[in-house]
Amino acid sequence: MKKTIATSLLTAIALAANAAPLVTVGDQLDIFFHGAVMGSYNSNVTYASNPNQKIEDYCGTLRLGVEADYGRNSKFKANIKFYEDFTKYVDHKTFNRNLAHVAATASYVESNWKVGAKFKFDQNAQNSADIDAAMRNNGKLVDYNTWAVGVNGQYDFTEKVFATLAFDWYELEYIHQYKDLYTSYNMYSVPLSVYYRVTQKISVGLTYMYRYTEMYDGLQRSLILFGDDRTDNFVGVTVLGELAPKLTCELYAGASNRSYDCLTGDVSDWTFSGRVTLNYEVSEKMGVFVKAARDFGTSAANYSTTYTFVEGGVNYFFNTKIVGTASMQYRQTSYQGIDREDDTIWTRVGVSYRPNKFINLGVSYNYLNNSSDVAGASYNQHVVSFEASLRY
Repeated sequence: MKKTIATSLLTAIALAANAAPLVTVGDQLDIFFHGAVMGSYNSNVTYASNPNQKIEDYCGTLRLGVEADYGRNSKFKANIKFYEDFTKYVDHKTFNRNLAHVAATASYVESNWKVGAKFKFDQNAQNSADIDAAMRNNGKLVDYNTWAVGVNGQYDFTEKVFATLAFDWYELEYIHQYKDLYTSYNMYSVPLSVYYRVTQKISVGLTYMYRYTEMYDGLQRSLILFGDDRTDNFVGVTVLGELAPKLTCELYAGASNRSYDCLTGDVSDWTFSGRVTLNYEVSEKMGVFVKAARDFGTSAANYSTTYTFVEGGVNYFFNTKIVGTASMQYRQTSYQGIDREDDTIWTRVGVSYRPNKFINLGVSYNYLNNSSDVAGASYNQHVVSFEASLRY
């Protein structure tokens, strides 16, 4: 249990006792049924900035899905999940959605090398601070799809030296009428790291990452003003492992350069960039975590952005069946090409109850506040939700 305490609540739940599979094929393939019933109260469904145009409503979601797990006794392991959410709102039927989700992973491990692959597809109906204020105030939810594909490998040259190489592709695609309003993009990244094992528990290394973003759709004037592609180069140091008893770390920090062509000419921006995750086991019942990151981004209106966020939280095991969690995140987003800066605060408090290996029950409260120096971009939201899920 000690190793799971320092991780997030979701990880803790995932590492709990596994349910027996619904169907077993041979000695390698297990098939599970996934189902859940969820409900929530939302004080501001569309992130409206005008208090008089906030839409509050109750919604219910039925989730139906299936999971296949292969490789119980094999070096090759694979997992695929599919589920669909059927969401209905009490008063505002225009928000009703059926949203599909697919996730798959595969891995192969040898003594001195390993390789992994992943795939993810999600249908979404969700606004953000980037969505036009008129759209949010007039009760619209923006539809978009996200795709992610990745391949990564690790090779041990010696007992002390190893390297990792990966290729990742991510696409955000606005659909329906929103494809003509907001900028979709494809993002390709290739990170390469070389590590040295200082001890059995700590590795340090150097990392270089090349990233290319190609924008399409949206308003044509946005592509003309701010360009239709961006190139990022990152160089930094990486630290992995257990820095001290009960304290684990995953860190990379360095500098990133973003270059692109726009209407006013060539742009080249530098920023400190990186990401760090720290987990500390306070006791057998409590763990705390801290996450922080800074990087370039792209807004729905095709502005180049720089974001910085920090998050802290705690997980507490009241007993083997009940887990409480609380966290707070602060995020600052600066926009290039416009005089705008957003400060976002997000807090969450929740508790999860797992009476047996098949069922999980949870309830949570979330608060979101976005403060912007641009008119119409500030809003807040309260959400109270519950979930009852079954894996069999």
